[in-house]
Amino acid sequence: MPYGFYQLVRFVAMIGFAILAFQANEQKQQKRTLIYGSLALLFQPFLKGSLGRALWNVIDLIVAVVCWFPPVPLSCVLNSFSV
Repeated sequence: MPYGFYQLVRFVAMIGFAILAFQANEQKQQKRTLIYGSLALLFQPFLKGSLGRALWNVIDLIVAVVCWFPPVPLSCVLNSFSV
């Protein structure tokens, strides 16, 4: 895949997670706001972090699996964390 494709995917992911963070903040859900905001920062394409291809592959896989096929409802996961 061309490098531009990955930049586009990161940009779309950043926008999507930022929207989710905004919605969670509007609903006063601090834990979700923190999680989605962190993911938006992680995937932002402007300031690149040198995490290495292998680590990025693991991060992408974990985020994709948890977003698409959560093992338990997200509210149960969030209730187990204390922020």
